[in-house]
Amino acid sequence: MAQSSMWLSAVLVFLTVTIIILFILNFRFLLYPAVPSLNPLAHARQVRLRGNTLFISDLHLKSTEPFKYAKDLRSFIETTQVSNLIVNGDLFYSPKDARRVLGSSPDAASILGKLGLDGLPLNLFWVLGSPAHDPPNPLNDQSDPGTLKVLGKCALIDFGRMQVMAYHGHDLSLKGAFGHAWNRFISKLSLERMWKRVAKVDGSIWALFGHTHLPGVDSRHRVANSGGWQRVPFVNPTKTGLLISDKNTAPELVSIA
Repeated sequence: MAQSSMWLSAVLVFLTVTIIILFILNFRFLLYPAVPSLNPLAHARQVRLRGNTLFISDLHLKSTEPFKYAKDLRSFIETTQVSNLIVNGDLFYSPKDARRVLGSSPDAASILGKLGLDGLPLNLFWVLGSPAHDPPNPLNDQSDPGTLKVLGKCALIDFGRMQVMAYHGHDLSLKGAFGHAWNRFISKLSLERMWKRVAKVDGSIWALFGHTHLPGVDSRHRVANSGGWQRVPFVNPTKTGLLISDKNTAPELVSIA
């Protein structure tokens, strides 16, 4: 009986330790204090922008399929007079789809064409998303990226009246579905708030994310999520974005399609 009790205790300890390790590995931002180099903020690109700016994320474009909401997105950008379009991660469904769309000479035209935005006077920026979706280096080390401005995994953007950090949010939850469920059923935007605190983002800076496909704006903590554009298991596309304009003092969650 004593031996059985010892075995049961050992199994419970093993399971507890395993669950804790898996929890930390899934919510990788919890490792930032111990391993600061994991924090994408440490390598953030700094940019200054002016004019109406639209943040969208999680388009998950496939090279073999058209973008279903091209007309709606184009109409919104024209009507709202958007000057800067920032894709905050997971632009493509896979790195393979990205290579097929971008070709051997990546530029903004190939992406704008895929989105039905060709011919518009847009500055296109791309914050890279999850490794399973976006390629790690879409410009292939080209010194002159032309009109396609890739901002890496994290960017600090100065709008003059507002400071914004754009990060897709892969470290919020390596399993995006689990991150969506956490925010949906436990507390909306709670992962974004925790990430901002652990990553030590200045409280005055707005932190904008994607990844969970769950849109929202938390003005108190200055975090927001732009939502998603493709159907994933148990999650419908929200077709939303975050708009920064001269008229607002905080990112505005907008329905586009």
